[in-house]
Amino acid sequence: MLDGWRGLAASAVVVQHIWAVQIGHSAVMLFFVISGYCITASATSCMRRGLGFRQFMWRRLRRIYTPYLLAIAYFAATRLVKLRMTGIDELDASPLVWLQNLTSTQWLSLIPGHLAYASDNPVNLVPAYWSLQYEEQFYLIVAAMMVASARFGRSLLWLGLPLIAASLVWDLVFPFVSRGLFIEYWLHFGVGLLVFYRLCRLEEARSRRAIDAFLVVLALASGWLAWLAGIDWTGRRPLARELFIVAAFGLVLIAARSRDARFGASLVGRLLTKLGLISYSLYLVHQCNVGLVRGVADRLVPAEWTFASGVVQLALHVALAVPFYWLCERPFQNARLDEAQR
Repeated sequence: MLDGWRGLAASAVVVQHIWAVQIGHSAVMLFFVISGYCITASATSCMRRGLGFRQFMWRRLRRIYTPYLLAIAYFAATRLVKLRMTGIDELDASPLVWLQNLTSTQWLSLIPGHLAYASDNPVNLVPAYWSLQYEEQFYLIVAAMMVASARFGRSLLWLGLPLIAASLVWDLVFPFVSRGLFIEYWLHFGVGLLVFYRLCRLEEARSRRAIDAFLVVLALASGWLAWLAGIDWTGRRPLARELFIVAAFGLVLIAARSRDARFGASLVGRLLTKLGLISYSLYLVHQCNVGLVRGVADRLVPAEWTFASGVVQLALHVALAVPFYWLCERPFQNARLDEAQR
């Protein structure tokens, strides 16, 4: 079911850029929870197979960073075409900005804490890439946790819990700005870690109930702060809404686990699962194609047919992401690496 959720979240990000519906940021919160689940699962699998820090980081960087670099190249190529056709130069950036984008370290410019949304960081050549900068830090922290786990004989759950608590404290102290540091989104990522252990590792009912209770309390408290406490979130990072979304999503994943097979067999489930397979490629390239896709849609559908035009644009974005997936993402998937090593 996680692939289906990925597909839905990626589609929501694209929909924001088509219809200007403000749902993209919320969709990224789902991505953080899914990442927490999947990276924890990957780390525990690596530990079980005797793979350590270097192997884990190599597999993560190969899987995520290589398509990212190719997406930067894709951005540059499409902007060169746009420059030739329109005279608009979107490549005029300093060497430092290019270096930050190539190394996914744009977050360094956020440390002073002047912005509510990390996506508004002017250093980002492609605004959608803001979330990948946090993902990169998550990988490094999880790899360090693997080393600590081997050294002290503690599970990733017990090592992650203090970071979840620290993240909650950090967010309460700095609730309205983005500083680009992993700790401000570790709680979101940590919900995925908790859900993984809740569903796949913990056998004691009391421990599972404790995770359920934490997510319920987090959802209720953050929901109250988001909508009932009278806080003006205008121009501020919507922390309370973020926490409500990740907590509620964690509970949905737990409740829906028993329906995985039924969902996978349904038509909607199969379509979303296929979309989920290319979700990373869709996320990487869609913002580079917004102008092109809108122009093609305007030729195919009357401008006043707003909904139909949006559907056509979404289909075109998916169609453009498919070849990128086959050429620039699929060759670097770790499943294929494992097959080659057998």
